[in-house]
Amino acid sequence: KIIIFDNGSGMTQEQVEKIIGFDEKSGQEKHLTGIGVYNVVQRLKLLFHITETSDLIQIESEIDMGTKVTLVLPKSI
Repeated sequence: KIIIFDNGSGMTQEQVEKIIGFDEKSGQEKHLTGIGVYNVVQRLKLLFHITETSDLIQIESEIDMGTKVTLVLPKSI
């Protein structure tokens, strides 16, 4: 487990979903421009043979409280 957190401005759930590239309302992936968290998550899913994004990354955030990102990586490939 890798946990990264800050005490910054935080994000809404909609912003979190945009970052990881998934829209819960439509159930479809959103493709973002540029290289970012979405691309890193997709590469890690391929590398570790993970099908569900939620099995790899969880992002918890609250406005004016900060953000916590948890990556759960398997012990081996």
